[in-house]
Amino acid sequence: MEKYINNKDAKIGYFVGCTASYRQIEIAIATCKIFEQLGIDFTLLEDEVCCGSPFFRVGAVDTAQELMNKNIEIFKGLDLVFFSCAGCYKTFTNDYPKWAAEGKIPFKTMHAFELISRLITAEKIKFKPNKELKGKVVTYHDPCHLGRHMALEIEQRVIEESKNLMMDSRKIRQMINEWYEVPRIILRKLEENVGIEFKEMYRIKLDSFCCGAGGGVRAGYPDFSLRTSSLRLDEANAVGADIVTTECPFCYRNLFDANEQYNHGVLVYGLIQMIDEFKLLDIQEKPSLEEILIMKE
Repeated sequence: MEKYINNKDAKIGYFVGCTASYRQIEIAIATCKIFEQLGIDFTLLEDEVCCGSPFFRVGAVDTAQELMNKNIEIFKGLDLVFFSCAGCYKTFTNDYPKWAAEGKIPFKTMHAFELISRLITAEKIKFKPNKELKGKVVTYHDPCHLGRHMALEIEQRVIEESKNLMMDSRKIRQMINEWYEVPRIILRKLEENVGIEFKEMYRIKLDSFCCGAGGGVRAGYPDFSLRTSSLRLDEANAVGADIVTTECPFCYRNLFDANEQYNHGVLVYGLIQMIDEFKLLDIQEKPSLEEILIMKE
């Protein structure tokens, strides 16, 4: 992966984030490996700093803006920045434009699972059959940052632009549901190609139960945090899940630890991580830079 570090020729960046850089390194490695398989010329910029999300959340706005400005300066030469962290993605996509001096950021943002989902829809990738996974029941946990936080932003944006809120309320529901369908497109394709059985938990999408890690809860109240995550895993057990997937390194860590502590007997994976670990990617046609950029229009 060294060739991607400070790759000056790349127009696409990968913002790794604190959690995947220092704790869930497997998430970052899996994401890079998927990009490499897809033939994406990307860069990892050594100067990246914390996205500022924890500081925005606790009201330390001056510190958050300082970090934001550093990141905007570091990544400003790129056309697109990818993320594997739900919190970092939400912060760059939703918070930075609100606090940046120009009211916008000079690059597009995309979560890695968006890319995989869009490539499935464009019929550029499929998945390979896998004997280890065939017949396994897989469920998905919607992270708060990728779920409710993004949904609220969609709602607020449409309301601000609306001239007929009665009609646009339908548009809001449709847009939110389309966003929640992004990882489910991947899971249904895994069901079709790999032979897993995708089963939803009782509380999903806007009603998804928090994993218990965010908002400083894991740091300040670790026992309560892990018990909350265990309650979420009770729901996974209730649908007979063998594997619990998610697309947030923080959710992954909390679910993984609660699974170990409370003996839920499931496997916990990041969705991209699972695709990489079981070598599931079946590339029909590698996407061009132009095609990737259009996917985020």
